Amino acid sequence: MTAILGLQHLDGILMLADTEESLGEGAKSECDKLHRFIFKTNDPSPRAGTVITGGAGDSHLIECANQELERLFRASIGPRTNILAALSKFAKKFFQETMADYSGLDRFAPEFPDMLIAVNVRPHSWLFNWQRNRVFLVPQFTHAAIGTGISQLHPMLRDVRFSGTCETMLFHGIRMMFHAKRSVPGVGGQTEAIALWNEGQTRLFGTFVPKQIEDLVRNLDNFCMTTIYTAISNLSAPQDNINSQLEQIMKTLPLFRDSYNAILNPPPFMPL
Repeated sequence: MTAILGLQHLDGILMLADTEESLGEGAKSECDKLHRFIFKTNDPSPRAGTVITGGAGDSHLIECANQELERLFRASIGPRTNILAALSKFAKKFFQETMADYSGLDRFAPEFPDMLIAVNVRPHSWLFNWQRNRVFLVPQFTHAAIGTGISQLHPMLRDVRFSGTCETMLFHGIRMMFHAKRSVPGVGGQTEAIALWNEGQTRLFGTFVPKQIEDLVRNLDNFCMTTIYTAISNLSAPQDNINSQLEQIMKTLPLFRDSYNAILNPPPFMPL
């Protein structure tokens, strides 16, 4: 069971995934569901490109797909390559080779994975959604989700019909993943995140930074529920009390912003 989230920020793409893996018979383990590799483009002056994938479905097929995608990009992708056409051709071939023997035997067939694929060939980035034998380009500044967690993620994605800076989309993404893990059976563990920028930089947030943001999100949601929403809706309260409460809210909100800044930009380590 999986939740994979692809968000397009103003300068690139952000990928998030839960880390819980079901082993059958109720057993679970932690695993990395985001795969990242770097390749050299095949033009006369080769440049580095970056690919980040996240798959939901049969883990063996996901691993095979990642290996084959690495071979594809390292062998034949350049700055002038139509990447959507190349991925579409690859998807048809991979689907045929892995699923053809199960024709008419659907009940025995493995769960063919869905995948989100983020590709950067400086100075551009693209987000693709691979489903069975087809690949779709996710329109610029829109977002996508796959896996069982989509039942919770998709309604929240409808509320995020915009793109912001990477740190803004990271906050929204962690919040969506938090609610998906809390609500959808089989989606759990930690949240991992990787950010990709159009100029080729990558930041691996791992699971530690998302865990800190998740704690902040939980506290902020609780603050909104118990304080902000109450102050707005409590029309029968004395106005002086409401004014005092609103003043306290205005003093408290910057503390959440400061906490978020400290998570993403911690002070340098000073040895004793």
